[in-house]
Order: sequence, then C-alpha cells, then structure tokens
Amino acid sequence: MKSTGRFCGKHGGDIEPGNEFLCDTCARKGINPCKCGSPARAFGEAAMSSIRCESCDQFLMGIWVNHIREKWNSGERGVLPDGK
Repeated sequence: MKSTGRFCGKHGGDIEPGNEFLCDTCARKGINPCKCGSPARAFGEAAMSSIRCESCDQFLMGIWVNHIREKWNSGERGVLPDGK
C-alpha cells in the first residue's frame, strides 16, 4: 500500500475508527524505514500480517505471525513460515 495522505481523528484527519491502516501515521508506527529510505507500513486482516515498503518491492508477511514489526526492524523480508 502506498502513502494515503490521510490521517485518523487522533492525528488530525477524518478516517473513522477501525480503518487506522489508512492513516499514514498509524500504519507506520513502530516500523523502521525500508533500506531504500522510504516509509514502510503495516496491514493486517484476520490471521494475516504484512509490512510493505511504500516505494519499492520489499515486504514481510505471514499467517499467525507475532511481532512482525520487530521482525521487519531486524531485517527479515519475504514470506514467513506460518506461526513464525
């Protein structure tokens, strides 16, 4: 997902609660920038979690993955084994 240029009410915008993944500030919280220098953002739905760079093709995703932000910040990329 690319930068949306939008923000939730907490960050001065009009995105409704429950859609914080659209807020540029919320989606980037706790995530180090990509190696290319661009921000990366998180998205999760049900059991799937992912982090993707907003500019290049770098990503990290997995099913039933805990601590995905820490894994991204430590340099892991690609598809993680289920539950890892």
